[in-house]
Amino acid sequence: MKDNCKLNLQGDSKAEFSCDPGLFLDIKRKRDEALCSLGIVLRVTEAATKSETLQDLWDSIVTIMLEETDFENASLMLYDSVNDSLDLKAAMDISQLMDRGSGNYHKNLRFTPGEWVDWRVYESYSPVFIEDTENTPIPDVPNAILKPRCLVSLPLMGQGVLNLSSSRPREFDRYHKRDLVIVANVIGHVIQGFQLRDVLSLSHQHMQQMVEARTADLGRRNEELRSTLSYMECVIQNAPQGICLMAPDGTIRHANSSFLNMFDITPDQLAETGPEAFFLEKEDYRALFNYLEQRGVAQAHDVPLVRKDGETIPAHVFLHSIKGAAGEPQGRMLVIHDLREQKAITERFMQTEKLRALGTMAGGIAHDFNNLLTTILGNVELLSRDHHDPETIKRLKNIETAVNDGAHTVRRLQTFTAFGARRKSRDACCSPNRVIRQSIEITRPRWKNDLQKKGISVRIRTELSETPAIAMHESDLREVLTNLIFNAIDAMPAGGSITFRTSCVDEMVILEMKDTGTGIDPEIRQRIFDPFFTTKGVENSGLGLSISYGLVVGAGGKFLVESEPGAGTTFRLELPVSMQHISQPIPEPQDSADDRSLKILVVDDEEQIVDLLLTMLRAQGHEVLGFTNPEAALENLKDHTYDLILTDLGMPVVSGLDIASRARSFRSARAVALLTGWGAEYEQDELKEQGVDAVISKPFKFSELNEFIASLTGKTGQK
Repeated sequence: MKDNCKLNLQGDSKAEFSCDPGLFLDIKRKRDEALCSLGIVLRVTEAATKSETLQDLWDSIVTIMLEETDFENASLMLYDSVNDSLDLKAAMDISQLMDRGSGNYHKNLRFTPGEWVDWRVYESYSPVFIEDTENTPIPDVPNAILKPRCLVSLPLMGQGVLNLSSSRPREFDRYHKRDLVIVANVIGHVIQGFQLRDVLSLSHQHMQQMVEARTADLGRRNEELRSTLSYMECVIQNAPQGICLMAPDGTIRHANSSFLNMFDITPDQLAETGPEAFFLEKEDYRALFNYLEQRGVAQAHDVPLVRKDGETIPAHVFLHSIKGAAGEPQGRMLVIHDLREQKAITERFMQTEKLRALGTMAGGIAHDFNNLLTTILGNVELLSRDHHDPETIKRLKNIETAVNDGAHTVRRLQTFTAFGARRKSRDACCSPNRVIRQSIEITRPRWKNDLQKKGISVRIRTELSETPAIAMHESDLREVLTNLIFNAIDAMPAGGSITFRTSCVDEMVILEMKDTGTGIDPEIRQRIFDPFFTTKGVENSGLGLSISYGLVVGAGGKFLVESEPGAGTTFRLELPVSMQHISQPIPEPQDSADDRSLKILVVDDEEQIVDLLLTMLRAQGHEVLGFTNPEAALENLKDHTYDLILTDLGMPVVSGLDIASRARSFRSARAVALLTGWGAEYEQDELKEQGVDAVISKPFKFSELNEFIASLTGKTGQK
């Protein structure tokens, strides 16, 4: 300024001041470059908030760099940790920007460690400015399309490299270089925040660089400095982390909007608050401060912070010193990363995995338990045929009732784990009155026999009107009603009465069950259909009414409850009339299927079930061969044919569907039936495609099997 400016004094009142015009032009140029850099930063920050995907953000960055600078080509090479390479993620040249072409660049460009200029920039965190490649040659890129004369390669905060090039040489002064480096740092931070990778440590380093750069330039008063500071403040203000700047004495000078929103505090309230007030445990802040004094930077993970309304915020906290250009202390910066959303996602994931593991375990238990029940039920039926003593028959019936109760419990378990989830059938049809009578008989041991031994009397009355069939599976309605009966019994510890009523109104069958129990409090009544909610203690799963509600609603009905404490409870089921019609009573199953002998193959990995089926079927005069090794059964099907194959579904190595598929391929059987302990149901079309004619769920009665065999003996022709 002394060499370019002159001050001439003339008399007492006149003075002339002259200055070199080139100096003002230089300052104007630096100011314009700073404003250009500020524009890039603001546009990149705005793009980060509007981009839905990373690719959108990458494309926006290269577009902005071309629109805001005089470079002809821009590209992003980002690090891929899987392949340990720098991959081209986005690129654009001036022809694309002007809608004159489709892009003149190698779209699948990838650099491995040590290749080309990009790796040197990426690993060293140092930019490269090549003003003319003829004076400073660069290595050739394999399959390269572009041959730049000018190249700028800028590091992106450990994310990769930003490349800018032109087809003509150019010069860069130190201010232009500095602005490009700062812009690249901001772009790297934006990409890093968008990816949420290493967001804590890397964003902290970036914030520290930006704030220290801001503090080091406080003594400069030119327009270039003010522009630089403004876009730095913009970056800090829009950072997703809460950032708080403090004076050396600990008073808070400034906090960004994320910090204010995080703690629901205004700038005026913040001015009266010290940073220690945001820590739930004050010792956490003191320990952080002591570590800062020793190391110059401190961080703490999963620290409980507290808002003014008392809500606790889990957070990662960074605290570091801010130093001036000469290394003198200027204050401190507190950076807070809110972990609430991250923890919520983690907890939801853990809950999902727990339920998945529970479902797998429960499904396996249900399968094994159904195999046991099948063995018990089959042997009970065999003993019933050989004994005629009334007392013995009574005991065997008790065992059969216990097996049915166990099967009912397994069905509830399967419904919970989705192994027994039913697909809505178009031909679902049952008589509600018939199912009511069945449910009363099934639960008789509980409401009559067991309670009479304790001197408690429970009476069940029925007031049933003639109704059409309903669009619901019989077993589903029976499960709902048995659940309601058991709940009513529990609500009448001193005894009482249960009344069933049915009627039909506007194509809906109304089924009501009223008890004279203790009733339900209003606050509990609102939650009785919630999964796992129970008032019966730890011995109850809390799934009975929840499953029942799902079955009724799944059939297209409504499940309502009316109750007052001390006045009993009425459950009301409104169920749609079935499109099918029950034209005649369902006949009782017969023990014998047909006099004609069939050749039958039995396959099950449970030896007791194979032995049971062999005994039952041979007693009916059928020729039966059994296998407990499904692989041996597959080999047998190559050379033998059967009228019927009965195979378990879930077996090691070879499944029942494999058996059915092999039988279909070799035309080895007229019919195939799956015996399954999983309780799953399948669409008939899907079964036919895999060679299956029927599914018989375990535990099953021999009469059910005989019904299927009877239908088979009535068929003509081959499969």
